[in-house]
Amino acid sequence: MKNPDAVVKLVLRKSHLKSFPVEVLRFKNLQYLDISKNKIEELPDSIALLNQLQYLACSKTGLKIIPKTIGKLTHLKYLNLNQNDIETLPPQIGNLENLEMLDLWSNDFSEYPSTLKNLKSLKVLDLRNILISDETQLYIINLLPKATVQMSPSCKCKW
Repeated sequence: MKNPDAVVKLVLRKSHLKSFPVEVLRFKNLQYLDISKNKIEELPDSIALLNQLQYLACSKTGLKIIPKTIGKLTHLKYLNLNQNDIETLPPQIGNLENLEMLDLWSNDFSEYPSTLKNLKSLKVLDLRNILISDETQLYIINLLPKATVQMSPSCKCKW
């Protein structure tokens, strides 16, 4: 904490955190943050202050809500939100123009914003282990024709 501007990588994986540590927001040059395997149900809107972030891993945290301000992290290349309880993606996710990998494996999504089509740099979208109808699978694939979209077999469900 003596020189917060010098911190570019921070791994807090399995640190028994019960909420997002706001002290992290002091690291204005942070490029890599891993808060996986903690008990963090939501990210603060102020996550946008970490505008140099390129890698953000929040897997297995119990995350339920992704703030709209996630769209301000325009340097993000890798976003891992797998194995959480997230039900919706904010439309602002489409602002992540440099995003190459979006890992949403094993969440509870029922809708996918049309703004996903703006992810022009996206190489891989992982949606495995999510029940997705044939129609919705086709919709997602059409939104991202240049990306590899990984999905489990269709649920054959009629919602």
